[in-house]
Amino acid sequence: MTMIKRVVSCFIMTKDLKVAVFLRRSTLPTFASHWAACSGSIEAGETPWQAAKRELYEETNLGEYIKGGVEPGAMHGLFVDAPMERRQNDSPESRAFPFLFRVYPFLVHLPDDWNLELRGTEHDIFKFVTLSELEQLYPTVPNLTQAFHHATFGQYLQAVPDSVRTWASNRRDGAMTMARQAIELLKVHPNADPKQMKMMRPSMVAITNVLNLYDEVGDADHVMKMIQEETTKAINLAVDSVVALLQKWHTERHASRGGHVDATSQNEEFRIATFSRSSTLATVLNKVHEACGSFVRLSVTCSKSFPGGEGELMAEELRLVYNEKACAADDDELIHSIQHYNLILIGCDCVMPNAIVNKVGSKRLVQAGREHNVPVYCCADGLKIWKDEFPPPLEAIFEIIPIGLVDNVVGAQNQSVFSHA
Repeated sequence: MTMIKRVVSCFIMTKDLKVAVFLRRSTLPTFASHWAACSGSIEAGETPWQAAKRELYEETNLGEYIKGGVEPGAMHGLFVDAPMERRQNDSPESRAFPFLFRVYPFLVHLPDDWNLELRGTEHDIFKFVTLSELEQLYPTVPNLTQAFHHATFGQYLQAVPDSVRTWASNRRDGAMTMARQAIELLKVHPNADPKQMKMMRPSMVAITNVLNLYDEVGDADHVMKMIQEETTKAINLAVDSVVALLQKWHTERHASRGGHVDATSQNEEFRIATFSRSSTLATVLNKVHEACGSFVRLSVTCSKSFPGGEGELMAEELRLVYNEKACAADDDELIHSIQHYNLILIGCDCVMPNAIVNKVGSKRLVQAGREHNVPVYCCADGLKIWKDEFPPPLEAIFEIIPIGLVDNVVGAQNQSVFSHA
């Protein structure tokens, strides 16, 4: 069992790209006289950002700036695990277990007209260093530079292949497609670093988990095989769930007419609404059509997903099977007509015990469906499962959807595919 102490680390950066570093006092029990960012423990009941605000308030005068209603860094980077320094008075029991800091890093932009001042009792001095000086700084708390790059999502990393930068800027493909692309890049670019790639798109949990797999296995082809096996399981479970719902709907309609088939029943459609773009969902919907299209009229409407319009691409892909019965609709238009649909089928980028994460706009669609008693299914393989206590970093294009708004999360039951905790 690994004992984890969760902390925040706030990197205060000026407009000219200098970073404030703080010298920890020589009397501190851990990492005395080491350079660090503005850091501290996450207390019970706090979120990482609440802890970060408290530390900034206690240790600097930036708390006054934040107290005024401005939140300069509410999104943290992917956490960084750093080894814990053991102390002489640690009990034998605690020495028997691995112990680490889990650091949630934040970037805080220092206002142009703000003179940073030291407060509190943890630091002797602070200074501003350039990014190159930060790389050479010594002694520092473990993984200080790595935490900075996580806080800035790899923006200031050197020697990153252009193809990796292009991959990280992709805002149109889904998480599993991008995870596969990441492994393909690692196969062809020996300079590509999976640790760097993880920090660039941390909101897409499948990318993090797949790259963790690569770190553990070290064989790109084997990882691709494991991805295929896991997504196939999830797709088959989702298809079975949708087909079962569709068959129930068909049986009930047939029974309500005493078994008679008339013109009205022949024109009835089972209407599915979906959101944004997902290669996994496209496969599920095509397989559902293959299983039921011969005895039920099926149609799919893809919410366009403003502002990217990924739903239009999804509709184009589905027309290869559904023909004119696959279309795209404006987000508001689909929400306002959702009472006429039989199922909302969405994917997600993250599964947590009490929530899922998906593209912004999904929540409004799901809430509208719940108001009109439209079933909501979410298809998510085990590679979307997030195992940390706190949600993953959320880019502005993602949002959290409470699990209570979803009737069925299918495909994420198997957690054995990856072992990273």
